[in-house]
Amino acid sequence: MTLRSLLMPIIGKTGLVATRRRFAGECVAWAAALLLERAAKARDRSNVPGPTRAQPLKLVKEFTNAYTLAVSPDSERICFFFTGHPHVTFSFDRGKWVGAGPGANDGLLGVIDLDGWKGLYSTRLLERPASASFFADSERFHVETHLIPASFNTRQEAIIDLRTHSLQNRIRAYDRRAIPP
Repeated sequence: MTLRSLLMPIIGKTGLVATRRRFAGECVAWAAALLLERAAKARDRSNVPGPTRAQPLKLVKEFTNAYTLAVSPDSERICFFFTGHPHVTFSFDRGKWVGAGPGANDGLLGVIDLDGWKGLYSTRLLERPASASFFADSERFHVETHLIPASFNTRQEAIIDLRTHSLQNRIRAYDRRAIPP
């Protein structure tokens, strides 16, 4: 659409410009049509859920002194690490890594069922968990800890079955040479 085709009703076929009154009337008509179109689009967007419409959030449950490690694929379970000291620092002192902060014995790994907020499983690990993930069936999950401070060359891996409440534990050696440069 060109400017000439838009102004054709105003200019007329003879090429003469219409009166100011007709020009102002056409501009008002175009502006009104544009505003009505925008209002209709806004009204349509307000009925669509999602980011275009702000939804108020409601806090359902709060867990203090805990951080989330994993959520099950079916979104019915969540794995937390409960600790009173969520921050730990490490320093390199005279060629040796030193952990400055509380150990994992102050924390507890826990799995909570979101339907009723009841605890399904809890255990203590040798060190704080670095990562955790549920298997596809949401009945088992894998957790891996940070390096264990006693030597800083081992880490704990565990597979926990929530049906049988069993824990398959493995201490894995950390090989610094396996990390690519």
